Amino acid sequence: LPCGLITKLLTNISFPDILLRMFNINTQWELQEANLYLGMPVFNQAGIVLHGVTTKAIGDFTANNQSEEAMRKLSEHVKINHKKMVFCDQIHGDNIYCIKEDKIPQHPIPQTDGLITNIPGICIVIKTADCLAVFILDTKNKVISLIHAGWRGTVACIVQKAVAKMSAVYNSNPTDLLIGFGPSIGKCCYKIGDEVISQFERFAYGKELIKNGCLDLQQANKKQLLEAGVLEKNIIHNQYCTYHHQDIFFSYRRGETGRIIAFMQLEIE
Repeated sequence: LPCGLITKLLTNISFPDILLRMFNINTQWELQEANLYLGMPVFNQAGIVLHGVTTKAIGDFTANNQSEEAMRKLSEHVKINHKKMVFCDQIHGDNIYCIKEDKIPQHPIPQTDGLITNIPGICIVIKTADCLAVFILDTKNKVISLIHAGWRGTVACIVQKAVAKMSAVYNSNPTDLLIGFGPSIGKCCYKIGDEVISQFERFAYGKELIKNGCLDLQQANKKQLLEAGVLEKNIIHNQYCTYHHQDIFFSYRRGETGRIIAFMQLEIE
């Protein structure tokens, strides 16, 4: 191919996208509503949830006053009631809270990094700025979960604990679960030190997760989900890197203080 054509092609598609397509990895995330948030067509096709991950275009969810304005803006474009959004006081731990009643618990829920509910109309929310938000949908029993998985939560196997809790409390079968990985810092940019490397080396697959000192958060959580019985074909990766795509996402590693949110709600029948 002529050099000019090659340059044009590579300008319009990133190297991670090329590799993902070569290896047929499921990356079905699309920008929605004037690029205000991203969503997964596969989750939409289930017909029972509203979901997404916000972008910088909709605002910053860090401070309460900023969050209120951004939530109102989001509710104008997605059929969710911003007054029924439930947040966590995230601490990079592995505590997961189940919302079992049709009323909003006092929140942010303290010392919690995951939410589960089967109550329609309650919108569960996770804040991120490089960490991985994991969407879990049980289409059979109509149960949803959102998990905040940074490196500490991943080392603590928080996604496996979420699957186990959904099974114990809501009778979810791991083979029925649909998983979506939200935008996070990518394996291209997530440089980690020896202390963190040693935490992952205790896993049998630990060395597969780290290349040139960079951690692959999505792959780490995928491995854990597969061990928990989730089917590989039901796991949707995300092609965006929050550090690299600075025009779309906030990134803690870039020195930004802003936050995006991952949100999900069972639709009211």
